Amino acid sequence: MRKYVLYAIGEIFLVVFGILIALQINNWNTHRLERIQENQLLQQLKEEFKDNKEQLQSKIDVRHQMNFAAFRLMEFAKSDENIKKRDSLDIYLFNTVFRPTFDPALGVTNELINSGKLYLIRNDDLRKALSDWSGKYIDELEEEELTVFEFIVKDYFPFLIKNYTLRNMFSNVQDSKLWTMVHLYRGQDVIDKVGNSSIIDDGSHLLNNPDFEDFMATLIAWNNSANNQSYGVIIKMEEILELIDRELTNH
Repeated sequence: MRKYVLYAIGEIFLVVFGILIALQINNWNTHRLERIQENQLLQQLKEEFKDNKEQLQSKIDVRHQMNFAAFRLMEFAKSDENIKKRDSLDIYLFNTVFRPTFDPALGVTNELINSGKLYLIRNDDLRKALSDWSGKYIDELEEEELTVFEFIVKDYFPFLIKNYTLRNMFSNVQDSKLWTMVHLYRGQDVIDKVGNSSIIDDGSHLLNNPDFEDFMATLIAWNNSANNQSYGVIIKMEEILELIDRELTNH
């Protein structure tokens, strides 16, 4: 009986030991697969945030271009210089009607959060930054951009239409390199020409309007506000990219 009991205990020990080894191997393999997944996700996140950073920087540059044009137009309005150079006037006006908005790619980030795979990211700071990213920071920037967008569409454009011949402006700009740079589709210019108006407009009515300077000043102020918010978002993206690079180096 004693030999049988010892034999049974030995068998139980071997079975338990085998199970523990199997569990350990399974855990090790699961951990290895999760680290592979994490590495792939980190690479995808890095590309997504790099692309978003480049896009946002381009929107900032457009707003700087708009503000420069607005400053030049205000100088035209108070200067005695000849403002009948329609090409310059039209290009500066055209630059003030851009409506740049940041449209970030969020596919990888949202998939990571919505699928419940955020746990694969081991770095606590990176997990928190990714959780806050698509909500807090993007929403605040969208509010600033929407203010500029609505101002241009609802207030500034109607003011221009009332005080200037926009058909001639678009016609002159279409013939310049600027239009080609802005409106390209698959490498080909597919913009139909609007043609010239029979109305002769040297811009005096627009530039002499007492509200014109206020429109330019408002445009500059709100563009600056949107850019300040954009710089904050870029700083946050750079922090996330730094965390990602650190984790990739650890891998």
